[in-house]
Amino acid sequence: MHQFLVEQQDGQGAASGERFRVLAEDTYRHGIAILHRALNLFQALQGLDVDTLEQDLQAWTKQREQEGSSESLERNIEACTKRLDRYRRRAEELQVLIAQLNELETALATTYLEVVDLVGQEASAGLFESGAAAHLERAVAAARRVEQRLRGFGSADTRADEEYLEV
Repeated sequence: MHQFLVEQQDGQGAASGERFRVLAEDTYRHGIAILHRALNLFQALQGLDVDTLEQDLQAWTKQREQEGSSESLERNIEACTKRLDRYRRRAEELQVLIAQLNELETALATTYLEVVDLVGQEASAGLFESGAAAHLERAVAAARRVEQRLRGFGSADTRADEEYLEV
């Protein structure tokens, strides 16, 4: 898409193609940033042996039922439960990142197809009337919200999440 827009801009000198190019680059840049975060999170999740943690938790819970509660046993159960909960939350975050990447890829592909269809028409007016630019702008805004939320780890803005789901 970048190459196509550069070629069109050279041929027509239209500012509208430049706007699409900038939006596409923003979308791509945010996608790469999210991809790096997803890879780091994936690698961290792979380093945790969830099966062993779940087996330990079951064993300690069974031991508590049979022998009664002790301070060390309760601490082990609590620590293991926290690790498993954290793992599950982070695994869900990974799925959100992957969904966001798919949305960005779809926005780029859809916009590219719409822009190609509009070549030969009155490009400067038709490009923005098609809604392709708005679609890319929403994708960039959604990517920025996800990126900001991930930087805040836990400062979730549910209103922004609902807007993302609508986009």
